[in-house]
Amino acid sequence: MDLSNERIRMLMTSSDSYGCGFMRVKQPAEFLKQHFPWTEFNLGFPRFDPRLYDANIITLQRANNEFFQSWIPRIKETFGTKIVSDMDDNLWAMPATNLAHRDYPKKELDKLDFVLRNSDALTCSTVPLAEFLRDKFKVDPIIIPNMHHTPPDFIKPKND
Repeated sequence: MDLSNERIRMLMTSSDSYGCGFMRVKQPAEFLKQHFPWTEFNLGFPRFDPRLYDANIITLQRANNEFFQSWIPRIKETFGTKIVSDMDDNLWAMPATNLAHRDYPKKELDKLDFVLRNSDALTCSTVPLAEFLRDKFKVDPIIIPNMHHTPPDFIKPKND
Protein backbone atom coordinates (compact mmCIF):
# COMPACT_ATOMS: atom_id res chain seq x y z
CA MET A 1 0.00 0.00 0.00
CA ASP A 2 1.34 3.40 -1.00
CA LEU A 3 1.45 5.62 2.09
CA SER A 4 2.47 8.82 0.35
CA ASN A 5 0.58 11.88 1.53
CA GLU A 6 -1.14 12.34 -1.81
CA ARG A 7 -2.60 8.83 -1.84
CA ILE A 8 -4.19 8.70 1.63
CA ARG A 9 -7.56 10.45 1.81
CA MET A 10 -9.37 9.88 5.14
CA LEU A 11 -12.80 10.90 6.31
CA MET A 12 -13.17 10.22 10.01
CA THR A 13 -16.74 10.24 11.30
CA SER A 14 -17.80 10.48 14.91
CA SER A 15 -21.01 9.91 16.80
CA ASP A 16 -20.23 12.98 18.96
CA SER A 17 -17.55 15.64 19.40
CA TYR A 18 -17.07 15.27 23.14
CA GLY A 19 -16.13 12.31 25.31
CA CYS A 20 -15.87 9.23 23.13
CA GLY A 21 -15.97 11.05 19.81
CA PHE A 22 -13.36 13.57 20.91
CA MET A 23 -10.88 10.98 22.19
CA ARG A 24 -11.55 8.23 19.65
CA VAL A 25 -11.96 10.24 16.44
CA LYS A 26 -11.38 14.00 16.67
CA GLN A 27 -7.95 13.86 18.36
CA PRO A 28 -6.63 11.12 16.06
CA ALA A 29 -7.95 13.07 13.04
CA GLU A 30 -6.08 16.20 14.15
CA PHE A 31 -2.89 14.18 14.62
CA LEU A 32 -3.22 12.33 11.30
CA LYS A 33 -3.89 15.57 9.42
CA GLN A 34 -0.27 16.55 10.17
CA HIS A 35 0.93 13.59 8.12
CA PHE A 36 -1.90 13.07 5.66
CA PRO A 37 -3.29 16.50 4.69
CA TRP A 38 -6.50 15.07 3.18
CA THR A 39 -7.83 13.99 6.56
CA GLU A 40 -11.20 15.37 7.56
CA PHE A 41 -13.28 15.01 10.70
CA ASN A 42 -17.04 14.99 10.50
CA LEU A 43 -19.49 15.01 13.39
CA GLY A 44 -22.03 12.36 12.48
CA PHE A 45 -22.10 10.33 9.32
CA PRO A 46 -22.61 12.58 6.26
CA ARG A 47 -24.75 10.25 4.09
CA PHE A 48 -24.96 12.59 1.10
CA ASP A 49 -21.55 14.24 1.43
CA PRO A 50 -19.48 13.99 -1.80
CA ARG A 51 -16.33 13.52 0.33
CA LEU A 52 -17.54 9.95 0.92
CA TYR A 53 -16.63 9.18 -2.67
CA ASP A 54 -13.31 11.06 -2.59
CA ALA A 55 -12.00 9.33 0.55
CA ASN A 56 -10.20 6.03 0.22
CA ILE A 57 -10.38 5.37 3.99
CA ILE A 58 -13.49 6.06 6.05
CA THR A 59 -13.58 5.55 9.79
CA LEU A 60 -16.83 4.77 11.57
CA GLN A 61 -17.54 4.99 15.27
CA ARG A 62 -20.33 2.77 16.63
CA ALA A 63 -22.03 2.50 13.26
CA ASN A 64 -25.16 0.46 13.92
CA ASN A 65 -27.60 2.08 11.52
CA GLU A 66 -29.34 -0.10 8.90
CA PHE A 67 -27.99 2.27 6.24
CA PHE A 68 -24.51 0.75 6.59
CA GLN A 69 -25.71 -2.75 5.68
CA SER A 70 -26.21 -1.75 2.05
CA TRP A 71 -23.74 1.15 1.91
CA ILE A 72 -20.55 -0.59 3.11
CA PRO A 73 -20.54 -3.41 0.53
CA ARG A 74 -21.47 -0.95 -2.23
CA ILE A 75 -18.78 1.67 -1.48
CA LYS A 76 -16.11 -0.99 -0.99
CA GLU A 77 -16.94 -2.70 -4.27
CA THR A 78 -17.53 0.43 -6.35
CA PHE A 79 -14.72 2.66 -5.08
CA GLY A 80 -12.36 0.26 -3.27
CA THR A 81 -12.81 2.31 -0.11
CA LYS A 82 -11.37 0.84 3.09
CA ILE A 83 -13.57 0.94 6.19
CA VAL A 84 -12.08 1.21 9.67
CA SER A 85 -14.49 0.77 12.59
CA ASP A 86 -13.82 1.87 16.14
CA MET A 87 -15.14 0.51 19.43
CA ASP A 88 -14.30 1.64 22.93
CA ASP A 89 -16.87 -0.34 24.92
CA ASN A 90 -17.86 -3.97 24.99
CA LEU A 91 -21.51 -3.37 24.14
CA TRP A 92 -22.17 -7.12 24.02
CA ALA A 93 -21.38 -7.45 27.75
CA MET A 94 -22.94 -4.24 29.02
CA PRO A 95 -24.69 -4.77 32.37
CA ALA A 96 -28.42 -4.10 32.50
CA THR A 97 -27.75 -1.46 35.16
CA ASN A 98 -25.88 0.67 32.61
CA LEU A 99 -28.20 3.38 31.24
CA ALA A 100 -26.94 2.73 27.69
CA HIS A 101 -27.92 -0.96 27.91
CA ARG A 102 -31.40 -0.23 26.53
CA ASP A 103 -29.86 1.40 23.45
CA TYR A 104 -28.14 -1.83 22.41
CA PRO A 105 -30.67 -4.68 22.28
CA LYS A 106 -29.85 -7.72 20.08
CA LYS A 107 -31.28 -6.00 16.98
CA GLU A 108 -28.82 -3.09 17.34
CA LEU A 109 -25.92 -5.40 18.17
CA ASP A 110 -26.68 -7.45 15.04
CA LYS A 111 -26.37 -4.28 12.92
CA LEU A 112 -23.10 -3.45 14.63
CA ASP A 113 -21.86 -7.03 14.09
CA PHE A 114 -22.49 -6.64 10.35
CA VAL A 115 -20.48 -3.41 10.20
CA LEU A 116 -17.56 -4.83 12.17
CA ARG A 117 -17.47 -8.05 10.11
CA ASN A 118 -17.41 -6.01 6.90
CA SER A 119 -14.76 -3.53 8.04
CA ASP A 120 -11.22 -3.78 6.74
CA ALA A 121 -9.78 -2.96 10.16
CA LEU A 122 -10.98 -2.48 13.73
CA THR A 123 -9.61 -0.16 16.36
CA CYS A 124 -10.41 -0.34 20.06
CA SER A 125 -9.34 1.21 23.33
CA THR A 126 -8.10 -1.62 25.56
CA VAL A 127 -6.38 -4.99 25.54
CA PRO A 128 -9.42 -6.82 27.03
CA LEU A 129 -11.69 -5.32 24.37
CA ALA A 130 -9.19 -6.27 21.66
CA GLU A 131 -9.21 -9.86 22.94
CA PHE A 132 -13.03 -9.94 22.89
CA LEU A 133 -13.17 -8.52 19.34
CA ARG A 134 -10.44 -10.92 18.20
CA ASP A 135 -12.45 -13.89 19.46
CA LYS A 136 -15.81 -12.64 18.18
CA PHE A 137 -14.80 -11.32 14.76
CA LYS A 138 -11.57 -13.24 14.01
CA VAL A 139 -9.62 -10.01 13.47
CA ASP A 140 -6.56 -8.44 15.05
CA PRO A 141 -7.75 -5.04 16.34
CA ILE A 142 -5.41 -2.08 16.61
CA ILE A 143 -5.38 -0.71 20.14
CA ILE A 144 -5.57 3.09 20.38
CA PRO A 145 -5.82 3.97 24.09
CA ASN A 146 -8.22 6.69 25.17
CA MET A 147 -6.52 9.93 26.06
CA HIS A 148 -8.08 11.92 28.87
CA HIS A 149 -5.90 14.90 28.09
CA THR A 150 -3.80 15.79 25.12
CA PRO A 151 -0.03 15.50 25.61
CA PRO A 152 1.66 18.73 24.50
CA ASP A 153 3.31 17.16 21.48
CA PHE A 154 0.34 15.09 20.28
CA ILE A 155 -1.22 17.84 18.17
CA LYS A 156 1.98 19.79 17.64
CA PRO A 157 2.38 20.95 14.02
CA LYS A 158 4.96 18.94 12.12
CA ASN A 159 8.18 20.71 11.24
CA ASP A 160 8.58 21.39 7.54
